[in-house]
Amino acid sequence: MKKIISILTISVCLIACGSYTIKNGKKISLTEPTGEGYTQIMESWENAREIQLIKQWGIPSQTYEIEGQKYLLYKEENNFTLNGNYFHFYCDTTFTVENGIITYWKYSGNNCKAVYKENN
Repeated sequence: MKKIISILTISVCLIACGSYTIKNGKKISLTEPTGEGYTQIMESWENAREIQLIKQWGIPSQTYEIEGQKYLLYKEENNFTLNGNYFHFYCDTTFTVENGIITYWKYSGNNCKAVYKENN
């Protein structure tokens, strides 16, 4: 019985220890959506082609063009009420495109999260 408890304890510790990574001295979950995970996704779009983004993300919510630069805005919103309390979750993500290439991105909102993927 003690052997089984020891094996279970070690297993739980290994699972718990393996569910996060350290990046720049900060502990980042590998199982829960985080801002770091969303940033990682945004970084993967740097220098990508605009058409690739549209194929994967779909048509943007809004598009602007100013002085030769194009801005693609993707808006995601979720609202709900629970026990009389109103909740509003949103994420606005903007990509800057020059000559068909993504050159910059930014996002804002309380729901810009994704699961961080460890680079192997």
